[in-house]
Amino acid sequence: MNPEIEAILDTVLENEKGWVDRADDAGGPTNRGITFDTFKSVYGPDATLDGLKSLTEGAARAIYRRVYVERPGFLLIEDPALRALLVDSGVLHSPRNAIRMLQRAVRVDDDGVLGPKTLAALAGFKPLHVVALVNAERIMFLGRHVTGDLTDRDKDGVPDATEMAAGWFNRAARFVALMGA
Repeated sequence: MNPEIEAILDTVLENEKGWVDRADDAGGPTNRGITFDTFKSVYGPDATLDGLKSLTEGAARAIYRRVYVERPGFLLIEDPALRALLVDSGVLHSPRNAIRMLQRAVRVDDDGVLGPKTLAALAGFKPLHVVALVNAERIMFLGRHVTGDLTDRDKDGVPDATEMAAGWFNRAARFVALMGA
């Protein structure tokens, strides 16, 4: 096991705790931050909600490694801070959106695929600068998400995304703070 990746997953799991099934969450039920759709993508037709409910930390780590580190190609990112930011952004917003944030930061077409053009463009930037640019893209993404989602599934008069915004922005801010440490 790669200790650096395990440390990233420690941070992800600090943010993603236990079983959550909120009617106002468009992602549906999750356990340890793993959605049922992601769970099904790994376990196929054998996946059940009961299986997701009983997801162990070890199984969640394996899913995170496979779906949010290996599959999107984040092991190709050399800078540890940028890799951590992309993995966490991928967990919260999807790996494709995390890659698009990186691509916009390094000024290449944002197709959501981490390929040779993106990696070549990345090489032309200082790592800390890219981390700052990706953080900025992430914060702008969150702003677009919050203001664009006016659904109110729980009928309390507050748009659902607005109710979760503080947690999302706090999570993004923690990465900004880490860069100053």
